[in-house]
Amino acid sequence: GVRVLLAMKRNRSSPAQKKRAKKARVEPQRKDEETALHVQRRSSKDISAPDIASWQEEAIAPRCLRLNEDLRKAGFPKAVEESLQILRLYFCRHRELKLGDMRNRDIVESLVTNFVFGGQRAVKPDRIAVVTLHILQMICSSLHNEEDKDIRVQVFNALFPPDIDVDKQQLQAQLVSLAISCRLSGVLDTVARCVVEEHVSLLGRVVTTDFCVLLPSVLRDLQNVLTLSPSLATVLLRAFTQIYDLVSAPQVEFPPLPLLSVVTEWVHSQPTLPYSFPSKVNTSLPLLCPYQNRSSASLSAIVGLVGWTVLGPLVSDLSNELMSARKKQESRQSVSVLCSRLHSSLLRGAVEFQQRADKSHCVELCEYARQHSAWMVKIMERIAAAVASGKDGELVQLAVDRLAQAIQLLQSCGLLDIKLVVSELTEQIEKIPSNRVLKIVLAHWTAP
Repeated sequence: GVRVLLAMKRNRSSPAQKKRAKKARVEPQRKDEETALHVQRRSSKDISAPDIASWQEEAIAPRCLRLNEDLRKAGFPKAVEESLQILRLYFCRHRELKLGDMRNRDIVESLVTNFVFGGQRAVKPDRIAVVTLHILQMICSSLHNEEDKDIRVQVFNALFPPDIDVDKQQLQAQLVSLAISCRLSGVLDTVARCVVEEHVSLLGRVVTTDFCVLLPSVLRDLQNVLTLSPSLATVLLRAFTQIYDLVSAPQVEFPPLPLLSVVTEWVHSQPTLPYSFPSKVNTSLPLLCPYQNRSSASLSAIVGLVGWTVLGPLVSDLSNELMSARKKQESRQSVSVLCSRLHSSLLRGAVEFQQRADKSHCVELCEYARQHSAWMVKIMERIAAAVASGKDGELVQLAVDRLAQAIQLLQSCGLLDIKLVVSELTEQIEKIPSNRVLKIVLAHWTAP
């Protein structure tokens, strides 16, 4: 008992001591609140964000130190919001001042690296996913709230330049999945204008995994992309046919049934979609990171989809041991119906493409397509391999019929040049069962 009384006496303080201790506890908290309030007020108006575009060289160093210090004090997530607002003002000021080059671009790149995406490095590993999602949400919100399409492109280009590494490509793909789920058409259009061909395949894989494998219950969100952003649907169509390239890669699996249903619905609703070009980046300002050697025409969607419809019944393997016989039969029927519907939509799209008023588009795509006519030979090789492996004769005849129909229509539209590969086709025809339709088509288009 004596020890307790002595301890209580030592802990007893005078009123003056208590007042000083309380002040010491409250003062840091008040300073933190004032700092946070200061940062919030600065970010609430465009004019309060630092005008990096107009900084002169002699004043850059001290201003950068002050800006970095302010953003570090603001912390996550406020520093991300501030940095995105600074990026927006930077490009707006470039337009107002009519500057020819991207002045102080190294400061912008530092903001993106250290503060927009820097929050991921400052958290524990088990919280990285949560912080990453928060960052992507803020980027989506910033792009969606920006009404000027050119400024959106400028900001996106600064955040995801053409030469990004695989990790940043993954973030870009996750951003697209988030924008699809939230139905942000402006963000999706911006991605369609900016994404480069080298990143399309990874983008398609992430979208396929998110909406067709992990969460097939939200497949409707992926179907809505055609309505929200037809330009992104064009990009994704190329991505899907690159991932599941049945024509050039024999070892590739057939696309998942949910993905096949979405693509079929897209092409059925808009038959000319596979014949569309990727959107081009045209802005009123030079880009922070210019795009180099962007392909203006791509035949991958057309060739890939023809491969799906022709080879689908032959290569779709339902060998899952956990799947019942009834379920396998239902899946085979679904694949057959979807491939048939997709095939008819592709043929209808070729007719509508031929009747388009935009003749310059037709000429450019036709020139590209005729130089890449060898895909017919590759499809014939796949059919011959199916015959050699003992595939059902009716399925083989169905595949050859569809190939003949596709060749006839694409050749008449100027999207093929059979004469460039006639010798290879003749060699492959001898390896498959005789087909009257294919013989008539080849005889018509190879006649002197």
